[in-house]
Amino acid sequence: MLIAKAGELLDTDRFWKIREELKDKKFTETCYGIVEEFRDYVGTLCGSRVEDVRIDDFNKSVDLGSEFGLMTTDSYHVAVMERLGIKHIASNDSDLERVEFIEVWNP
Repeated sequence: MLIAKAGELLDTDRFWKIREELKDKKFTETCYGIVEEFRDYVGTLCGSRVEDVRIDDFNKSVDLGSEFGLMTTDSYHVAVMERLGIKHIASNDSDLERVEFIEVWNP
């Protein structure tokens, strides 16, 4: 989120340019606004837990991504879901619907 916000403000996708500009304290504070908003949002998710990700999840995600044609972030989620025995996910991501062993609920 930080990199995306900085890139948006700088109108660039050049990581080196973003990294250089983040040395400016005022610019960094501006960019971190979105990260702080997300932190506040996460704080509202009462009863939720953040699950650790393991190297085995990464290894499994590579196989799942290749098998179902998923982006790496999606395949990582699916790998952790499989390890934890989670069969349902709320998402607008239609790519997840190709994974036969989970059910996708559209919010």
